[in-house]
Amino acid sequence: MKIDINIHVNLDEIKEILTHADELQKFVVTSIEDLRNWVMDINEYGRDYGTPFAKEGEPEEPEPEPDKAKSEAEPKAEISLEMVRAKLATLMQSGKQAEVKALLQKHGGEKLSDIPKENYQALLEEAEAI
Repeated sequence: MKIDINIHVNLDEIKEILTHADELQKFVVTSIEDLRNWVMDINEYGRDYGTPFAKEGEPEEPEPEPDKAKSEAEPKAEISLEMVRAKLATLMQSGKQAEVKALLQKHGGEKLSDIPKENYQALLEEAEAI
């Protein structure tokens, strides 16, 4: 058995590729990190809260405006795991992974399921301030 391998190198093309290598490397690394974080979010939260690659111009559902008189009369609703999870997922998808990780550690864990329920209110308030 005989295997012949022929490689033809055009030095001008190699030089062109090398001039953009750093930019390409940064793009690939950033894309891989974004994808890895997105997969971690899906695994952590058990469902997909959207895609970091959403098309621009897609209409988002507007958040209903709270009725001020009604919200003042009602006591504060208990903060659920799902409420905190949704807010943190939104932050992570907007590139705030480091801030979310710092918040989780500040409130007693590496992931949301580690956080004591009594810390949800403070965690949510701090997440909304980011």
